[in-house]
Amino acid sequence: MPGPHGGNRKGSSKRGLSRVGVQLSKARPFPEDPNGTSPGDAITARSPGERTWIHAPSGCVERASDHDTLRLAMAVTLNPRLDVVFKLLFADERNGDLLVALLNAVLRPSRPIASVEVVNPEIQKDAPDDRGLVLDILAVHDDDTRTDVEMQCDDRGATGQRALFHWARVYRDGLNRGDHFKELYRVRVVFILGSEHLPGTRVHSIFQVQEIHDGNRLSDDLEIHIVELPKLASGAEVEAEDKAAYEWAKFLAAETDEERRRLAMGNEDIRKATEALDRLSQDPKAQRLARWREDQMRMYRVELAAIERRGLDQGREQGIEQGREQEARALIRRLLDEKFGPLGAASLTQLDAADHAALERYADRILTARSLAEVLDG
Repeated sequence: MPGPHGGNRKGSSKRGLSRVGVQLSKARPFPEDPNGTSPGDAITARSPGERTWIHAPSGCVERASDHDTLRLAMAVTLNPRLDVVFKLLFADERNGDLLVALLNAVLRPSRPIASVEVVNPEIQKDAPDDRGLVLDILAVHDDDTRTDVEMQCDDRGATGQRALFHWARVYRDGLNRGDHFKELYRVRVVFILGSEHLPGTRVHSIFQVQEIHDGNRLSDDLEIHIVELPKLASGAEVEAEDKAAYEWAKFLAAETDEERRRLAMGNEDIRKATEALDRLSQDPKAQRLARWREDQMRMYRVELAAIERRGLDQGREQGIEQGREQEARALIRRLLDEKFGPLGAASLTQLDAADHAALERYADRILTARSLAEVLDG
């Protein structure tokens, strides 16, 4: 049967198209699709001399240029663990309810957060080159509490120091010249990590400033939450009050769309987040920014590995040199013992402290020296 644009539907196949070479582009809505496929799923394929009607999932085909090469660019869901994708998803004012749900789940406030304002929703042009500080999300709650949220998919180390630095930066910025210290706002820091840093199997750890003996808090103004996604695999028992935080952790840790869909079936917030991530994944600008960030992180890891290799090579060379010095020192001591008798404590200390040049001088003098002093002095 001919398709709506001519050609033979029955004779077309993915294998055949790959063999002859075609151009694919998104089709305009077709009101009369013989198979009843929705207009959003209609794709036009063109090869020299014919048009063929093909169907593919909506949003999975990229518009090709005018050449005879098949270009099926399957749209891949962006990784929400990538810091730039995380910020695009949760800092978007259209997704404000998702950020509120995430913060309520992780912070577990005594009074649920009703609304937040993201102070830094934009992603600066040079942000993907940064170590991550500009890719965090700074949210102001309806009670003026500040929460700084950062997704860290790579292992940056110094987790405790970084978290304290984030807290101190936001806390200090809350005090203007002339303000009283009582006017400082509470600050929460949330680190969501793609690697393990803390001992134990707890996925969600909470840190506060407390007296170590009786547990009295010094202040409510500091609270740090660390969520370690890899620990989900440990199967540790989940506390009832942490169940919502675990659901969000599973959403972020999910590797496939199917995993996210299963989570969404029983959680309305996760369902909305999944749909928002799907929409974001269709945005060409978000796709380009994600690829840019991945490339930057890949280059950083390559450079770091090269530095580590150079350090290992230098360390190996230094180790070999030190081993040679130890052998030379032991040989010189044996020769001195044989020629002048057992060495005293002062001579042994001097020999142990001798560098490479000194050991060479000692070795040159041993055969002709008439006393130990002639060897070691000068």
